[in-house]
Amino acid sequence: MSQFDHLIPVMQRVLESEVILGPAVASAGVGGLDKNTYDIVYQHASELTAEVCGNKTFSISMHPGIEVTPPVVRSVLVEAISSTAAYLSHIRLGYLNIDESMVLVAHRLVRKVLLDCGRDDVVTLSLVVNTYDNCKLVHHYGRVLVSQFVSGELHRPWIQYALDLELAAHLLTETMKIVVEDGQQYVVLTDVGEHRYQQFAEFLRDSGFLRRRVDIARRSQFSQMADYDGIVQSVSTIEQARSQILHECGIRPGMRVLEVGCGTGEMTLSSGLYQLTGSEGHVMATDPSIGMLARAREKQKSFPEANVQFVEAAAEDLPFEDNSFDAVVGCAFLHFTDIPRVLKEIHRVSKPNAVFTTNYALQFANRSNSEFFLEWFAPVLTSRNSQDESNILPSETSVSNAIKPLPYEDVRIEAYEVIGSYQSPEMMVKFMVQVGNFFDDTMEELPWKAQQDMIRLLIGRGHDVLKKYGPERLVQSAPWQFLQARVAK
Repeated sequence: MSQFDHLIPVMQRVLESEVILGPAVASAGVGGLDKNTYDIVYQHASELTAEVCGNKTFSISMHPGIEVTPPVVRSVLVEAISSTAAYLSHIRLGYLNIDESMVLVAHRLVRKVLLDCGRDDVVTLSLVVNTYDNCKLVHHYGRVLVSQFVSGELHRPWIQYALDLELAAHLLTETMKIVVEDGQQYVVLTDVGEHRYQQFAEFLRDSGFLRRRVDIARRSQFSQMADYDGIVQSVSTIEQARSQILHECGIRPGMRVLEVGCGTGEMTLSSGLYQLTGSEGHVMATDPSIGMLARAREKQKSFPEANVQFVEAAAEDLPFEDNSFDAVVGCAFLHFTDIPRVLKEIHRVSKPNAVFTTNYALQFANRSNSEFFLEWFAPVLTSRNSQDESNILPSETSVSNAIKPLPYEDVRIEAYEVIGSYQSPEMMVKFMVQVGNFFDDTMEELPWKAQQDMIRLLIGRGHDVLKKYGPERLVQSAPWQFLQARVAK
């Protein structure tokens, strides 16, 4: 991996710029580009290619001695502009479609990254991502028809161009080869390709790229999930978790309160957080999902007396001045975040002696002792990542370790159980995979088509389990923690 070590900070700079490299359009919640928009993307990518490399070929450290041609550069820039425009449109603005204005913004961002980070490094990173995704496809299925690979139907169904250039590059670099079986041509990984796939997977995890892509997919799912409240309430005792926070938070009338990860405003409005602050107080409720906030604002129309403002913001980057809030609360959000960064941000925006109160889920899936659960979710409990600490959920010591070096006092962390009802296979699979995201790392290992197949498989297994065990036995507790701490300044 030493030859790629220098690219980790470069990738991190790219991620900070909001440029999305590689094929991430579907992860950003957009099914594709119409022909007119694609033509605009292609034009911008062509102009940018001419600017950064003209008609010349060049070599990169990833494949020394092999020349990168302008058509290859144009192809990776098409992906970068498309995926960045999709991210900006859907995640940042809440639009399902990509319009010309977002393509123009994406083009400017990609151009700036090329100039700031260097053409060779950005192209190398793009090729790393593309190689990883292509190798992941062939690794998963063992062999893939050449026609399916070139069309992208199994892993990049939104594209409007053939992947023949990418296949040619894989053959040239000997990461893949073509075999003929039963008169059909298949793409298979070579030993070099298998090694390169594992190598690139490690690099993309270490650089934060895979985590970012998972986060984009999660935020996209939340934005589109109109039945979010019903799903959560049907499968868990989340209302009790909200009630505990409101009972323990110590919020008094007149306080200026920050709620992080407000979602659709259930705790803010329906559970009565706004009532604790009274007419003289104020609740600033934040969430990174445009779709969630839109539903929260719609809900707010039924609570005209609520002194609440909903603001789009990630918990790791709160748009407020230092010492702004008398108290901070949040229900079931911390386990979706970079916990150390969030704890630092909450400390920054809190006044001295402000109290932060929250709760969050812990790792549990591969530690479950419920026979029905192990049987139902076996396909996503046996992957490489489901057995290690790459699980997105925190461990029992994650939060205590993260808060220990920070200036908080009177830290109280208590364990408790949340009861889940598994009687609706469709609801439970949607909750586990798309709401709770308990299997993010496992799903990331799968190409696009396999992810859709996995969801259908889990729903089918759920119906089989329901018939076998009966609805009264499909109940399981999951470990959670309650956190309360006072800000010391």
